[in-house]
Amino acid sequence: MSRSISAPDPLPFDGSTRRDHLGRGDEVEYDVLIVGGGLVGAAVARDAALRGLRAALIDRSDLGSGASDGAPATSSRWLDDLLGGRWLRFARDAAERDRLGELVAPHGMIPSWLALPSGVPLAGLRAAAGRLAAGLPRTGRRADEAVATHTTAGARLCLETARSAHQAGAAILPYVELAGFRVERARVRGVHAFDRLTGTEIELRARVVINATGHWSERTRGLRGDRPRLTRLEKVVRVAVPGRDEAGAHRAWPGGSVEIQRGRLVCSVDVGTFEGDFDRPEAGSGEVALALQAAGEQLGRTLPEPSEAWAVLRPEPLLGRRGTAVVAEDDDGLITAAGGELADHRITAARTVARLARSLRVDGLHLGACPTGALPLPSSEGLGRTAKHGQAADAGLDDAGRHLGPDVAHHLLHTYGAAWVEVAERCVDAPEQAERLLPDQPWIAAEVEHAVARDLALTLEDVGLRRLRLRDAPADAAWAAAPRLGERVAALLGWSSFDTARQVERLRAALRERSPPES
Repeated sequence: MSRSISAPDPLPFDGSTRRDHLGRGDEVEYDVLIVGGGLVGAAVARDAALRGLRAALIDRSDLGSGASDGAPATSSRWLDDLLGGRWLRFARDAAERDRLGELVAPHGMIPSWLALPSGVPLAGLRAAAGRLAAGLPRTGRRADEAVATHTTAGARLCLETARSAHQAGAAILPYVELAGFRVERARVRGVHAFDRLTGTEIELRARVVINATGHWSERTRGLRGDRPRLTRLEKVVRVAVPGRDEAGAHRAWPGGSVEIQRGRLVCSVDVGTFEGDFDRPEAGSGEVALALQAAGEQLGRTLPEPSEAWAVLRPEPLLGRRGTAVVAEDDDGLITAAGGELADHRITAARTVARLARSLRVDGLHLGACPTGALPLPSSEGLGRTAKHGQAADAGLDDAGRHLGPDVAHHLLHTYGAAWVEVAERCVDAPEQAERLLPDQPWIAAEVEHAVARDLALTLEDVGLRRLRLRDAPADAAWAAAPRLGERVAALLGWSSFDTARQVERLRAALRERSPPES
């Protein structure tokens, strides 16, 4: 029996809808329950819900708060394929990034030029790159020196993907922590969990459970006992330094990359297999120095002291090509999807749902084709190439945006896509909503209300780190703004003065975590 895709009544993407879903608890049996609210988990929920399945997603923290928030966007696997002459693989990866940048998420995918290292056979590159460079703004780059690519803010793309899943009917449940699996007749059929915001125990039933917990995936599988490993962990150290790359290109080399993000350079270096605390990987002083040295050699200059330094863990397949995702099913029916590059998340989700479809076929439920390759995210609908290239068309700056100033209007457009008008319109009848949260920075008060009412922000860290991305602001200004930001969020969520002070301290602690280590 097939199930048609229906459009459910729109529900607010906020804490009230989350509470309603959790209140039903064990009364509902989902077709699929995804554990892990990173980019892959959100993409699986979106794909499944758009195919008509009853889907739910849980995460012990905020959406996109793990590796999706800090993973390198420039793919080092591209260079492996280029240097190895694997043109077909390179072209496929390029086409998927192009699809994301042109259709699925144009405002969230930033076009740029990836400067090529020595050793790339240029004739093969020209043949493989094809249309990828078409339509990008001119940068003075010769076609045989660089290739067009896209990078993205992973946490924002994750949030937009989760919202699309929500609009298709999925239950999106952050701050629900997995405690164990429900097992019926030796098959995983749901989870035991608890609400981290209230401490309430929760039972969720599902026909199939998908483990999309990223670098925690082996630990999650281990809740069902010892089993052969699927992945190993690779540690990536990232450092942010002031300044811009005058050449206007991202750079990548085997084992590292440099990206441009909001007027700063973010350098990433692979430092090898990781063994240690999964929950709090740290960037050591020697690793930070290595990242600065490697990036400086690529850019041909000495880099200044970093403003931030942090570590990201990336699962890699024990068997198979580096940078590819693992999609596998254990004997008890638990499906695991782990690894892969950030820009491959949609393809990984499609592979995972295809595996899910085989499990559901036993119950007579047949799924249609994957729709996500031709369906823009809601925030991307109606956006054209102008938005993709980082310049708002004058026609898009209506009266709600013009009085805010061009820097604010452009910031809103390229953060929220088509939904930027919703944020701007909050300022029309309430001019205080146009107040800047930080001096000389484009963030405004209306974004706080939007984060809580429309972006499922439940804590101050949700608002400050992943909705507003205050880590991209000057560190002193972000630190000073935390108490005022806490007061605004407290008024929306009804916190006591004690709770507000605790939320402010947690935000400040999170901002401190990325401080460079002492030598």
